[in-house]
Amino acid sequence: MKKKIIVFNNSDEINDYLLSQWIKLSEKYIAAKGFFSAALSGGNSPKAFYNILFNSEKIKQWDKIFIFLVDERFVNIDHPDSNSGMIKNLINNDSINFYPINTDQNIIKAAKDYENFIKYFFKTKKSEKCSFDFILLGIGRDGHTASLFPDTKSLYIKHKLIVNTEKKGIKHPRISMTFKLLDNTKNVFFLVTGDDKALIIKEIIKENKIYPANNIHSASGKIIYLLDKNSSKFL
Repeated sequence: MKKKIIVFNNSDEINDYLLSQWIKLSEKYIAAKGFFSAALSGGNSPKAFYNILFNSEKIKQWDKIFIFLVDERFVNIDHPDSNSGMIKNLINNDSINFYPINTDQNIIKAAKDYENFIKYFFKTKKSEKCSFDFILLGIGRDGHTASLFPDTKSLYIKHKLIVNTEKKGIKHPRISMTFKLLDNTKNVFFLVTGDDKALIIKEIIKENKIYPANNIHSASGKIIYLLDKNSSKFL
């Protein structure tokens, strides 16, 4: 797995780069197969990018772009911790296709329904044929990514695309894409900023496999890390 590390002066530069990549890749895949599929993570770090993305006048083919969630806190969509709610509140264009995870039901059924919908979207019953064009991930201070936390059963589930997961000390149960689905992605981007992430980034780049974020692969064989000066200061 080839890791590409790009260090930016600030978050504005990261967001500009991400937007340029989104435009380039969406145009590439729409031209090649008629649509562009992306999965986005929640949290505060990517929120500014999403605001720029959904308001960009440079994106002309929203009707052919389809956006899914990498993971979700199992709360009502109106809850302040909801990733779906955060993204929906930023979308002001009716032509944007966004598919939230339905949390108005049992968590196990919610995970199963989202997996079935992904298979339906990709028109396949075979998990290995579900392949997103673009995924944006983050990294927690404990080395988790998506909602795949260290020392949890979800790390070892190989027969599912979507799983429910929880860990002591985490505020809400979660629903998350598994490694099986994440590893099928063609273009994987990690967005990591801030001093508090500098130590874990040092470990991730050293390829310490005890951290879930270091066990992500991609269908292209390349992962791109987008860092600011603070998160990269120990590299």
